Amino acid sequence: MIVALGTGSIAAAADHEGGECRIVGGYGFPSGDEASGAWLGVRAIVHAQHALDGRGPNDDFAQALLAHVGASDRDALTVWLCEANQTAYASLARVVIAHRTHPFAARLLGAAGVEIGKMIAALDPSASLPIALCGGLGAPLREYVPQAYQPRLREPLADSAHGGLRLAQREAGRLAGEG
Repeated sequence: MIVALGTGSIAAAADHEGGECRIVGGYGFPSGDEASGAWLGVRAIVHAQHALDGRGPNDDFAQALLAHVGASDRDALTVWLCEANQTAYASLARVVIAHRTHPFAARLLGAAGVEIGKMIAALDPSASLPIALCGGLGAPLREYVPQAYQPRLREPLADSAHGGLRLAQREAGRLAGEG
């Protein structure tokens, strides 16, 4: 089973008997992609919003978020929010990870771990498959995966480019067999 965590997120497990692939998540931004960079970013920027209007502390985490988006006041942040896309929000994930000990960031990362656990449970109710976290957030989020799944975590066998190549080769072989 793989759980791909980057700008977006998706999890997949292959049925070795029938060759069928089951997929969880991957519905896309803004309503899906739980535990992804964009998902973290959408939630993290709330801390900066609250800092700007006095509903929360104007602390180092808030200042780092604001600096990352180039905003020093409410108007500048509003412009960024109106223009931001999935990639822009995902870029905030590195700020969250850099501030992992901050209470707000720690809660976000913990929530991401819970979401990863839900993906794993949905794909493997028998709790028997090895789990590979991949993508740019795979390694940083590893420690937040629920403890029950930690013993099953494995390093990915290859990167996404190699996986894509294998899929293309398999499809090319299938098409050649039909011709």
